[in-house]
Amino acid sequence: CSSDLVNFTFREAQATLSITNQTTTGAVGTPITLTTSGGSGTGLVTYSLSTANPLCSFRRDTVNATSGTTCSVIATKAASGLYASKSSSAVVFTFKGPQNALVIANSTLSNAVGTEVTLSTTGGSGTGDVSYAVTGTNCSITSNKLSASDAATCVVTATKAADNTFASRDSTAVTFTFLAAQSDLSITNQTT
Repeated sequence: CSSDLVNFTFREAQATLSITNQTTTGAVGTPITLTTSGGSGTGLVTYSLSTANPLCSFRRDTVNATSGTTCSVIATKAASGLYASKSSSAVVFTFKGPQNALVIANSTLSNAVGTEVTLSTTGGSGTGDVSYAVTGTNCSITSNKLSASDAATCVVTATKAADNTFASRDSTAVTFTFLAAQSDLSITNQTT
């Protein structure tokens, strides 16, 4: 008595599969299209998380997030023909949410030439540093101090830098005026 014939298939390992995205940071709500290279055979490539995160989601070959977070993604190329399935190493994608409004908080916008105005802000989100930029002839900023070397109109914008959770944020521009001192004024009557 003999048994029925049984076929055994020995699958070959695929070539290395890699996620090849050059940009791994994006805005919350904006999908990042995932790309791969390598692998072997005709198996379908799918994506999953190496670490569970309910804020991350996939749609076809894109990854997205509903809030500022990181999504650790692996690609898997399915088995096909004589090739076994193959997974890539994980790649971390960072999604950054918008900051709250950033506002230049100075209330005194008109000053004398020679005055140093210490700039300040309110709002924004996260831990990013605040920096300032100015346009206008005779205007300059050193650290967070605005000054003018002569009468000037200085337009200042603040920027709060991105951190691990939030994208960068610019304020609305604010105009500061620096007034020069007048020449001496004299009463010129000859007859008093």
